[in-house]
Amino acid sequence: MKTYEYIITFKSRNPKIVDRISLIMLIMAVVVFIFSIFTAPAIKTILFLSVIVLLIIGYTAYLKMQENKGQAVHYRIALLLAACGWYLLPHGLIPFIAYLLAALLEKQAKFPQEVAFDKDEIVINSFPRKHYQWSDMNNVVLKDNLLTIDFKNNKLVQKETESPVADTMEAEFNEFCKQHLN
Repeated sequence: MKTYEYIITFKSRNPKIVDRISLIMLIMAVVVFIFSIFTAPAIKTILFLSVIVLLIIGYTAYLKMQENKGQAVHYRIALLLAACGWYLLPHGLIPFIAYLLAALLEKQAKFPQEVAFDKDEIVINSFPRKHYQWSDMNNVVLKDNLLTIDFKNNKLVQKETESPVADTMEAEFNEFCKQHLN
């Protein structure tokens, strides 16, 4: 595993938007599954959908209790259950894929974005991870808790750091960047 000289974490995005989208998706799935329970011809499908609906409702209620206690929650298991329910339904392949992708990407969407710096490269921790060479940069500056990355292709990334950076650390980081840009 590679170690980096500097890792800067940006201010976290608001996870409530991702949580709301997940909840809306789960409510839609439960409504469709309940409707399908009453119209499904096969007893196996009725049984599986009933179990999935109960598991989704129970797990979501558990997550809401955890959220009320101030803990971070992830709906990916409930979204996976919903994906399984969609897979059981005829013509449910596209929703199955959408729910599966939502389950896989939900945690990454809530993960705080980080940028790592070493003597060889700059890595932005996103999905997918982005690697840049120092030669791709015009300038990299950390000033007043604001990181600015100026690319040679006229792209500009400017984000606020998660926590305040000490003046000495800021000066040290900027000197490090200046050495690798030249």
